[in-house]
This record gives sequence, C-alpha cells and structure tokens, in this order.
Amino acid sequence: MKRRSRGAWRDAACQVEAPWGEGPTPFRPPELDLLNASQCWARKEADVTTAPQVPVPCPIGRAVGLLGERWTLLILRNANLGTTRFDAFRAELGIADNILSNRLARLVEAGLLARVPYRDGGRTRHEYRLTTAGAEVLPVLHALAVWGEEHTEPAEPTGSMQVIHQRCGQVTTPGRVCDGCGELVRREEEAWVRPWLSPDPISLASPVITGT
Repeated sequence: MKRRSRGAWRDAACQVEAPWGEGPTPFRPPELDLLNASQCWARKEADVTTAPQVPVPCPIGRAVGLLGERWTLLILRNANLGTTRFDAFRAELGIADNILSNRLARLVEAGLLARVPYRDGGRTRHEYRLTTAGAEVLPVLHALAVWGEEHTEPAEPTGSMQVIHQRCGQVTTPGRVCDGCGELVRREEEAWVRPWLSPDPISLASPVITGT
C-alpha cells in the first residue's frame, strides 16, 4: 500500500469533517491524530472565501455555517453596540486586517451588515451598518451572555455584564420582559453595561433599512 505524504494527510484532515455535524461522520484515518490541529485550522482560515458553502437541511446547521466562524459573533456584538468603521472593529477586537475584511464581506453578502459609503475629508470610505437581520441576532447574543456568566470565568475578577431597561432604569435578565417593571423590553429601550470597559450604559444600535 502506497504511503501518503504528510501533506496529503493534511489535505484529508481538512476534508473529512461532515458539514456542521450533518450526516454520518466519515472514516478518519488514525494518522490524522498525529497532525497539529492548528495546521488544519490555518488552512481552513485561508480557504474560507473560496470553500463552497454546503447547504444543510437543519436551520441550526445553516446558522452555524454563517455565524460559527471565529470572530463573526464578536463583530455582530460590536455592531449591535454601534461600531461601524473598519478601524474601530480592528481596535476593539484586536483582529487581523485580512480576517476582519473577510468576515465583514461575508456578513455583507449574507445581509447582516450593509456597506454604506461616507465621506472622510476628500475621500469616500465605507462603514458597516447593522441590518434588520443582523439586529435579529440579538437573542443569540443574549443567550451567550447568560450562558457565559453561568458557565465560564473571566481571566481576572470583573463585574458582570448588565442589561438595562432604559425605560424604567432597572437591570434585567437578557430577554423580552423586564425583571423590574414587567414591561416588554424593546430594542430601542435596551442598553448594556460592560464594566470591564466602562461603567456607562451603551444603547443598542438601530438597524438600517436596506434596499431603499
């Protein structure tokens, strides 16, 4: 039997995974366990713009196919908090330019962000504005915030993230009904406090309406 080269095993390692857990898991040669996982991850990172997107029947699988890439949910978190400029995303997240460009392009293509021109002195630049679809990721961010508070620990002691119902001024559990006043918490009435960054509440951004 002809022995595969290390490069061939690396190629196989990046191809044998079933897409997002859909369908049976293909055979995994034992030699793959000897590979450095970071090599495969780096290869996928480089190929993310060219890899075909495999449609899957499960809506969770489809959502993970879009939102599950590293940095994507953090970009959407910051977009929901009002970040729009490339430089601001980069500074807030500490993300490499090429990866940020890729993630923003994918989110624009998927309709979660809109690329909107603006004037910067004598130059035309573009910012990335939250769309309705991007704003509707908010319940996912709420769920992650609750899960993260319950099941993870920060590297250093810090205050907990708080969601404020600005209409009554009370802290509430992320969700739809205020713990304090019992009223529906509308998006335009919600603010977040992340005390490790600032004690001041940040109101959620209003989504843009595209196609007008």
